[in-house]
Amino acid sequence: MPSERRTLRTPNALFFAPVLAHIEAGGCATFLLTGRSMRPFLEHERDHVVVITARGREIRRGDVVLARLSSDVFVMHRVWRIDGDSIVLRGDGNPYTTERCRRDDIVAVAVGFLRGKRRRPCALTSRAWRLHSALWPASPLCRRILLRLHRMLVLPWLPIVSHGRVEGV
Repeated sequence: MPSERRTLRTPNALFFAPVLAHIEAGGCATFLLTGRSMRPFLEHERDHVVVITARGREIRRGDVVLARLSSDVFVMHRVWRIDGDSIVLRGDGNPYTTERCRRDDIVAVAVGFLRGKRRRPCALTSRAWRLHSALWPASPLCRRILLRLHRMLVLPWLPIVSHGRVEGV
């Protein structure tokens, strides 16, 4: 009987504790993204993110950051607006929803992504990522239209990645 792979779901607070300890010690961490708020460019359980500590780094509009919204809630979103010590975050796939946190709540900054089965990171300093960041619309209506087109035209063609195996190919 073949062995069956299972996925262990860990609460955010338990998962991120060792990740944060590692990056605070000067390391970087790579982990699988879950959630659909950074669509269409980052996909749920397909793409990985590479993060480093936010301590001592300047946070700018457009950065993709890992923020602690409460003791057990973390989000990875783009910095939408900076109002002094208050930071407004918004996922690329969120037409309307934003989150607000303090500058001290940003615990990590993304420096790259591993998309799908690629093992070479896509750097956030790359021309393609900077172009995406500049062109992705600010208008909620434009976002809704583009996200709807993405769901209708692109998602049906994406292979489903499950437990490290590609299905539907």
